[in-house]
Amino acid sequence: MSGYQAGSGGFVTLPGGDFSPDPKSNVSLPAGGDAYYGGGFYGGGFSSSSYDYAKGRWLPVPRDYVSPDGSTYAYQSNESDGGIYVVDVANGRSREIAKGSRWRVVEWRAPGIYAMKQDAATYIYHGLYIIDSNTGVPRGLTAQGTWQAIGKYAAWGTEFPTPANNDTQHTIIRFDLTTGRVAAYFNQPGSYLSVVAFDEQNRPIIDASNDVAQQVWALNGANNADRIYSGPGNRSKDYIAFSPPGVADSHGIWFGTGQGLMLYSTADGFKKMSGATGQVGGGCH
Repeated sequence: MSGYQAGSGGFVTLPGGDFSPDPKSNVSLPAGGDAYYGGGFYGGGFSSSSYDYAKGRWLPVPRDYVSPDGSTYAYQSNESDGGIYVVDVANGRSREIAKGSRWRVVEWRAPGIYAMKQDAATYIYHGLYIIDSNTGVPRGLTAQGTWQAIGKYAAWGTEFPTPANNDTQHTIIRFDLTTGRVAAYFNQPGSYLSVVAFDEQNRPIIDASNDVAQQVWALNGANNADRIYSGPGNRSKDYIAFSPPGVADSHGIWFGTGQGLMLYSTADGFKKMSGATGQVGGGCH
């Protein structure tokens, strides 16, 4: 588990649920960058850290910012001329790529670093690009959307807000990584929607919340979803405040929440495994 402050990470022992802080989790980014996770309404989010099992060390970025082989990680520059820093985990050396634009990293996948570009007029991060981590060359995929997560076959998010259609967060859209087609997939009027995980079938798990009620859905297809949880809204002490991304493994999906570490499985639903709060910094080992 990792918290939102440097040095707040550690390990949860199961089945007891005891949390052991690890002083080695006290890691921070070099100057000139940020690692705020989440492609929300204005491209904001929250900072976090993760544990790199491939290299056996803590990293000062969310796990989605780490390369698939664990050898490098990325984070966006906060300098005026933009860019993305790529850091070698083994030696800490960094280099800057894709300068000239302000970026928000969405996720590092095998094809490259998926990111959104900041709109100069509105300061909103939107559109989807894939940046070659070696050359730094960005390739535009779509101008639509503010993207939250990259699945095996598609990117998921909400529409880019415009003055004519500012309230866009009630509909999840899907960008097909093969065909380039964008389609509306799930709508829940009156609720803020966010992609919090993918299950073992690569189905997006959607949190639909407002101040009255919370529902969690697993998407099977366009306008086809299974409701896997229903509970009180975000004004209740029993509200499940997810800290994405969730991590799927053979046990189910592990979620960091404001209620503690939770495990979802089709057999047992949501089950609290530990009182430790924060993000899941890595899978169960």
